[in-house]
Amino acid sequence: MAKLTEKDKEKIFALYKQDVEQLYIAQRFFITRSRVNQIIHEKKRIGNK
Repeated sequence: MAKLTEKDKEKIFALYKQDVEQLYIAQRFFITRSRVNQIIHEKKRIGNK
């Protein structure tokens, strides 16, 4: 294993941070999407009465 320089550590940290942000955004998007689907489902149910 090669010794990591400060620059390498910064690069790795930047990539890691990017991944975490994307994951967070994806998670929020998934939550909102499932909520939207739930609302659509409720409207269909109410509309079918």
